[in-house]
Amino acid sequence: MGANRDDPFISFPPCKGPICFGEVGLDADVTIWATGDEHEVREVLCRAKGDDVCKIVISPEPKKIGLADR
Repeated sequence: MGANRDDPFISFPPCKGPICFGEVGLDADVTIWATGDEHEVREVLCRAKGDDVCKIVISPEPKKIGLADR
């Protein structure tokens, strides 16, 4: 995918790391709602730092501390 300065998801110059914090937070909350447990949610690819796509990964196993332990 080529860089397109009209694309609102592309940063010039590229960011040093992933910046989709809102999407990561939303996905983390939806995962808690859907499973009842916290899972690790990370953005591993980000268009703003020059990757072709944004990719968010949710761990298949819940974190050791769940909602019942809070």
